[in-house]
Amino acid sequence: MVSHYLKQITGLSAFSVLLLFSGCTLFESSKKQTKEDTVIARVDNTPVTFQNFYDQFSRSGAMISDAEKVDGLREFYPLFIDYKIKLRVAEEAGYFEDPELLAELNQYEQQASYPFWIEKEIKDALVEELVERSKIMISGQHMLISIDDGASPGDTLDVYNRLMEARERFLDGEDFLKLSEEYSSRRQGRSMGGDLGYFSAGWAVKPFEDVVYSLQPGEVSKPFRSPFGYHIVHVKEHIETPPDKYFSHIFFRTRQRVETQQAIWQEAREAFDALEEGMEWMEAVETFSQDPRGKDTGGAIGWVRYGEQFDPSFVTPAVKLEEPGTYSEPFQSTYGIHIVRLDSIREVPEEELRENLEDRLRQLPRYRDNQQAVLGYASRIGNATVHTTNQRSLEALFEAESETPFDSITVPDELLEKPFFSFNRNTWTVADFVEWMGTVSRVQYGSSYHFDLVSEFKNAMMDKELVDLTKNHFPEFRDLSREYHTGLAVFKVNEDSIWAYAQQDTLRLKEVYESQRDRFQYGERYQFVRLSARSDSLLHLAEEAIYSGTPVDSIPSVIPEVRIRRDITSSLSSEPYSHMKGLEPGSLTPPVSVQRQKNSFLLEEVIEPREMTFDEAYNQLVSIYQNIREEEWLEAMRMKYQVETYPEVIEQILSELQ
Repeated sequence: MVSHYLKQITGLSAFSVLLLFSGCTLFESSKKQTKEDTVIARVDNTPVTFQNFYDQFSRSGAMISDAEKVDGLREFYPLFIDYKIKLRVAEEAGYFEDPELLAELNQYEQQASYPFWIEKEIKDALVEELVERSKIMISGQHMLISIDDGASPGDTLDVYNRLMEARERFLDGEDFLKLSEEYSSRRQGRSMGGDLGYFSAGWAVKPFEDVVYSLQPGEVSKPFRSPFGYHIVHVKEHIETPPDKYFSHIFFRTRQRVETQQAIWQEAREAFDALEEGMEWMEAVETFSQDPRGKDTGGAIGWVRYGEQFDPSFVTPAVKLEEPGTYSEPFQSTYGIHIVRLDSIREVPEEELRENLEDRLRQLPRYRDNQQAVLGYASRIGNATVHTTNQRSLEALFEAESETPFDSITVPDELLEKPFFSFNRNTWTVADFVEWMGTVSRVQYGSSYHFDLVSEFKNAMMDKELVDLTKNHFPEFRDLSREYHTGLAVFKVNEDSIWAYAQQDTLRLKEVYESQRDRFQYGERYQFVRLSARSDSLLHLAEEAIYSGTPVDSIPSVIPEVRIRRDITSSLSSEPYSHMKGLEPGSLTPPVSVQRQKNSFLLEEVIEPREMTFDEAYNQLVSIYQNIREEEWLEAMRMKYQVETYPEVIEQILSELQ
């Protein structure tokens, strides 16, 4: 088992092995050793302790039992000493300061920092928030005026004022939905505002949800922004989230129907009347429902709860059913017209609810689009601060110079030197912000300034500082980064001293080739041409052309819709090559489907077994010689660094662990 595990390690890509040995997987040892200071080897007169060795073994994440651990440690020992030798070579060669390596490390840190924050800090908070909010259902209405991200301050202020006007009219007693029809933007002729029905956590984008859950029934928000534009929202009611309910339905399509809406409603009323007169539910589904997927299942929809997969226009009337076996009168949703039956009710245990919400969270923008979530959280940890007095001074200057080209605006030196934004013990001046604005293509005049630019600048600066903040806030991330750095350096040792050398040492490669020629053999192979097209008929045309004497290479010019590709395979045992079994050279297979394409295979030639040439065997030779080269090189490094190993010490410690 242990040998198999170590073979699995050494069977990984070389880079993976090095990262494994350099500890890129954080793993807490479950058993503290008492021999931590015992020296088990020396490399360049530097002692290697058992604790260092054991920690490295533990970081490999080996899924082996305690009984197998001793054998695992024994087999790991020589591999670890080889790793320590390569680490010493990397230090001496200056690889830890190599610019390309540092650039790759920086890229890794940037990419790893965001998911690290999500998993270590933010995910649990988001799940907890979903759990708490999911206990409440909210009924609400909203108005929405869409606006571009890069809208000018004047346009943004106009939208804000229009919504404030609508809000005042509502507070004075006017109907919210009528006001929403008047003020909201329209898309394809329909208002983007309106009634939201009942919904719960996770149903809306987070900026919208945050505002809604901050309001009490009867309250109306002030204008706020979401990715869709500016909203105001009126919360009508809070209710305790009802239990999950299992529904079936009889469904009537309303889209792409030639019948009038009145006629479709009449169909639904006939189905309802049939149920009222005693028709069995299954018979009614089979007779009336236009949901083909539900015909065999009694119209089953499944478990439904507020705020999840279904639109509120369906959920709100459906969940009003309280008794299993009862059904609704016909009602219309965004999907069509339904008669819904309540089949069953269940209370979801909190542990299951939490698991469900965690799975749901991973599908939500607030988790997937993690940059904003992380920067929002990091801004609090790093004490992000915009110096508003200096921001307003700059804003007033741009407003006064609204018609002046941006490059021609002169900002006083006194203002340029003042702080503009601070984060993670760093401060950027007004000059830094103005210089950054010059890199934004849409900034052309003084009027181009708007407060969204300040947010973009903040995010850009926090992004630059996030790695440093992450290392300070999470010591384990600092360790992970250090270990990845080590892995890169040792990888470069392998690349420069072993792999590249093995590829270039032609003389030794030829020696290996000559000494093991019988090892490099081709078995029987099959040269073929794959013909691909959208349909069988096109391939039949190609087949007729080929059998009529048209060269296969000319087929694309004769039938442009047919593509060809020539290749060789050493086996006909797997799909799609198995279709060529039994073919005579020059014959075609019937059309077969491969990755949504129709394909025919023309067997051109059965190539007899033969010995590989040196060039043909080159890749195999390099792979074989790399192992030889590595052992020879390691032996030289053992001599250079006067490596001393103490296997008897290891054996003594391992015997005490058994």
